[in-house]
Amino acid sequence: MGMTATERSRLWRAKHGQKGGRQLSVWIDGDTARRLDELAAESSGALSDLIGQAIALLHEKNLSIPQPPVIQPKLAFETPAEPSLPPTPPEPIPHQLLQNIRAKLDQGENIAALRPLLAAAATKLAATGLSGRKIAALFNEAGLPTFSGAGGWGKSTVLRLLQGTSG
Repeated sequence: MGMTATERSRLWRAKHGQKGGRQLSVWIDGDTARRLDELAAESSGALSDLIGQAIALLHEKNLSIPQPPVIQPKLAFETPAEPSLPPTPPEPIPHQLLQNIRAKLDQGENIAALRPLLAAAATKLAATGLSGRKIAALFNEAGLPTFSGAGGWGKSTVLRLLQGTSG
């Protein structure tokens, strides 16, 4: 009996992964999807080949994604002076939160007791746009043990922490 579709898929992914390839999953808008379908119909290759050609062309032409224009602030003499407010103290950056958690661990606190602080740090990091994988990497870099004490932080553990479920 031949291989199942799942086995063929795993074999294909492993082969391409060994060559440095990786899986890519993206959402595109309707217009882009229609253009992609039209190009795919005209092309004899797979969508991955088409996307590879587009990336190679962008790279070859040294094109970049256009950035929004920078809005220049008005000069002081162009605007009426506003009363100055006292500066607000900056909130601790997430890395400082991780340093505080590390310090508490060094003082003998249990990682499980620090779950609310870990959740707060993960939430702040996620609010800056970091992925679960990047947050896990930061936790590992800070030397924070996992709740089980085994292994390192992973994306799924961080996501469970963000969702408030057991990690």
